[in-house]
Amino acid sequence: MKGGPEGATNAKSGPNHNERMERPMANKPLPTPEQLRQLLTYTPETGELFWKARPRSMFPSDWSHHVWNIRYAGMPAFYAKNNHGYLQGKVYEKIILAHRAIWAMEHGVWPVHHIDHVNGQTTDNRMSNLREATPSQNQWNKTNTLRDGRVIGVRWAPSRNKWEVRLRAHRKDVYTRYFDNYDEAVAARAMAARKFHGEYASRSLPIKPRP
Repeated sequence: MKGGPEGATNAKSGPNHNERMERPMANKPLPTPEQLRQLLTYTPETGELFWKARPRSMFPSDWSHHVWNIRYAGMPAFYAKNNHGYLQGKVYEKIILAHRAIWAMEHGVWPVHHIDHVNGQTTDNRMSNLREATPSQNQWNKTNTLRDGRVIGVRWAPSRNKWEVRLRAHRKDVYTRYFDNYDEAVAARAMAARKFHGEYASRSLPIKPRP
């Protein structure tokens, strides 16, 4: 059985699974990294979080203390997925993204910038897959294709009768080239991204044209 209880010291011992959890509550203060460590166990090799057993002092009665620990202690935590595909949970009435909570627990401080998933999989919260990134760097590592299959930064240029490749970095165009062949344009876009976006470049595109 999975559980996603709150961290508040009240009689509410479990979650409301019908409650919307898409948007973090900005008016609630974040728990400290030490508070998170008191409530959660993290497994760096798998990226999973689990609820720890809680002391009697956190509950209004012996009964609520017993029920909570029987129901939730040792169970998976922060497993709800929001509209953007990230895992999240609630602590002290504050909705928190799992990867940010993990970073705070492991480093002892809340991240200043975004936390990027190296392999692009938003539910893979292994420590080796997490890194701090600026908003731009985090965006560079997103998928390069749209829902209709088009590649971002590659378009047909009727005025030249060629495929145009355009790449931006640091709010300016850094690469513009034209190609007769679409696959060559896509490969060039991937190579340019690795040059100008560095380690944060998405690896979702091939760097060689299809034969």
